[in-house]
Amino acid sequence: MIVRHPLIVTLRNEESLREALPAKPVHRRLWSQWLTNHQHALTRIRFAEGFPAGARNDNLVDASQRVGPSFPLSYPTPAPYTPDMTDRDSPRPKKPRRPRAPKAPKQRPPAETVDSAQRLFLAVPLPEPVVTLVDTMSRSLQAEEWPVRWTAPGNAHVTLHFLGEVEPERGQLLRLALRSVIALHDRFDLRTADLGVFPNMKRPRIIWLGLYGPAHRLHTLRDAIGDLLVSFDFELAEGEFHPHITLGRVRDARKSRVRDLPAAIRARLEAAAASGEVTHKEPIPVPVDEVVLVQSHLGKDGPRYEVLERYPLRAAES
Repeated sequence: MIVRHPLIVTLRNEESLREALPAKPVHRRLWSQWLTNHQHALTRIRFAEGFPAGARNDNLVDASQRVGPSFPLSYPTPAPYTPDMTDRDSPRPKKPRRPRAPKAPKQRPPAETVDSAQRLFLAVPLPEPVVTLVDTMSRSLQAEEWPVRWTAPGNAHVTLHFLGEVEPERGQLLRLALRSVIALHDRFDLRTADLGVFPNMKRPRIIWLGLYGPAHRLHTLRDAIGDLLVSFDFELAEGEFHPHITLGRVRDARKSRVRDLPAAIRARLEAAAASGEVTHKEPIPVPVDEVVLVQSHLGKDGPRYEVLERYPLRAAES
């Protein structure tokens, strides 16, 4: 049924609707267009007892002649169709605008003060040849134009523990306690290996440069530091520890097209491994001779790292 004030057009079924179309093709097209543009004014109701019977265009009846309960005309009133209409004159109702959700304010890091909590982590620093390799590999992979946020070469490191936000007093006590624990471990060397991803190739989120060598010694050092952190009521990250250097992180999947990214990353990493591009055949040494306590300063251009303390490992006896 088409509701039009002050007229009520009653159409018994879809067939009646089509029979009501004008005979001329141009008028039929305009009438169909009018109906299409006014779907919001259409509604189906049963033909109530007491309505005057009619057919086709005779279905136009004055609303005052209707017998029965009143019908609320809550729909907007479309302009009536006339045979001399043109496409430009065809009535087109304005679509109601949906209210826009308010934009969330940008969360900018608060200004740091002396009493502000410090964002800290413990890591193994990298020698200059490895930093150069990270820079070379990052530039090479950036040419693929993947939706990845790449790590600045100067910020590359081997993370041991991420501490999060730490109060200055608590951080100062930790700085004093770390030295004696780390000094109990001998220095050793790791070596660069091939590229890889976390958590897996089907859902890559982190692209990294691998390390191999006496990794068990790095595990031992990390576990000893972890025991100290637990005594200071720090929560340790769950999951198995894999020594690596983070090259980049895949951006938010909801904002990026990442459907074909796993296959592209797999192909690129396999090509790099086959060609020895990542020095698998000529690895670069990564000496583990100290651990650094680093504060991360967040900014609009990315994090800036500041080394707060250096803790040397024990030199091997000659």
